[in-house]
Amino acid sequence: MVRQTLLLGLLLASSFLARAADVSSAAHEVIVLRHCQLEYERSSRLGATQAGVLQDRLVREGDAVKAGQVLGRLQDQALRADLELRKAEAENDTVVRLAEAKAGYAEEKLKTSGTLTRGQVLEGETLRLHKLQAISAALAIEEAKHRRHLAQLECRHTQALLREREFVSPHDGVVVAVYKAPGESVSLNEPVFRVVKVDRLRVIGYLDVVHAWNVRVGQMVRVSPEIGGAKLPIEQEVFTGQIVFVDTEVHEKTQTCKVIAEVENRAGLLRAGLEARMEIHPQVAAKAAPAPANSPALGRPTGRSTD
Repeated sequence: MVRQTLLLGLLLASSFLARAADVSSAAHEVIVLRHCQLEYERSSRLGATQAGVLQDRLVREGDAVKAGQVLGRLQDQALRADLELRKAEAENDTVVRLAEAKAGYAEEKLKTSGTLTRGQVLEGETLRLHKLQAISAALAIEEAKHRRHLAQLECRHTQALLREREFVSPHDGVVVAVYKAPGESVSLNEPVFRVVKVDRLRVIGYLDVVHAWNVRVGQMVRVSPEIGGAKLPIEQEVFTGQIVFVDTEVHEKTQTCKVIAEVENRAGLLRAGLEARMEIHPQVAAKAAPAPANSPALGRPTGRSTD
């Protein structure tokens, strides 16, 4: 009886160790995902904040642009004329200087009146009148300065209205679409330009639930395009990157979860819309051992592929 108990214990122990070895092996094997989707890290459609007519188109498809660069404008002649008027008012200090001159005259007149009053040449009533005139002149200076400040604020407001009629690139990139020509009407929120950032791409794949606990943010990936029905040199290129997102939700029907990696688009070779094959290296952090940029193949993974 004791011998049977010992044998049963040994069998259970060996089974547990074998299972632990399998888990450890799975945690270190290379995981391969097929039919991953490539998309640009940033893709922006620039729409109109108000209805109008496209006045200026300053770029064409294929132009490289910088963040903050103006790509086009809606009609703004009336606003620009108004801006010139506001600038003229804001920059003109004539009214202020005139008020200051009148105030200076009133102050001198008040001083003279005070002297004459003490010498009993003028009556006290006249002195009080001159004091009120000096106070009124000082207030006129404040009013003139206030009006000039309001003109400066109106100038800024008009400049803000002009900026609302501009289409400004939110990031560096390439113009890939221009939907309107000068003279065409534009509706509210209707896209006019599309700009994409092509130097970095997102690789979106779906991870089998078997590997869901082995994949972490920061692990290294190697990606190569897969183009069906053709053999192209680009399929021999390898792009390295890292995992940036692992979904915590598993799809009920497919038993997979979304995983996203980001890779540098070396020399602009990758293009959004292509499918790709992605290798995930659970045991390697992205910064620890990047793969050679000109590697001819992805190696021989031992993990389970997701088709």
